[in-house]
Amino acid sequence: MPSPQSRLYLRLTKTDAVSDPQGCLKAAAEAGDVAALLIGAGTDGAKGLLAVAHAYDIAVIVDRDVGLAQALDADGVEVEASLEAYQAARSQLGDEKIVGIAPTDSRHAAMELAEAGAAYVSFADDPADSDSLSGWWAQVMEIPCVAHMAGHDAEVLGAAGAGIEFIRPDESVWRGPDVAAERVAHFNQLIATAGAGE
Repeated sequence: MPSPQSRLYLRLTKTDAVSDPQGCLKAAAEAGDVAALLIGAGTDGAKGLLAVAHAYDIAVIVDRDVGLAQALDADGVEVEASLEAYQAARSQLGDEKIVGIAPTDSRHAAMELAEAGAAYVSFADDPADSDSLSGWWAQVMEIPCVAHMAGHDAEVLGAAGAGIEFIRPDESVWRGPDVAAERVAHFNQLIATAGAGE
């Protein structure tokens, strides 16, 4: 059975150097498939980003700030890889919201959190490496994982080829709407290429 095609999970945690985040997100969404967006607590124009994201069926997840996720009525939150942080977020947000796990290098913690009900777990390694946690996870676990990476072509191809459900490239996507459109289209093409090679 073939692995599900990978999807992009963008992140925008620093907006001081981004002149038009909403325009970038709109351009990205129109250029190719984007599943989700992680925003930081200091992200300017969060409500506007949420409106754009939801117009394109993109889930908005807040980075480690449950209160902000509640205030925005965002789709969920990403918390540190601890059972206490997960349980606290879940109790505050309820069962309908997404509670994902930030990058971890602990297989035990990732498995414990998946069993507790986390929507996804994240890893910051190379999925193409035979010893990588993310590659192993994608092959044997049902709970989705997110590969946190710089977004070089080889990384994206490796992650997609390993069956990683969500690929989170770095924040270079946000240099402007034209760049956002070009990068998202390119990443989606790489994902399609990896899928065609199965």
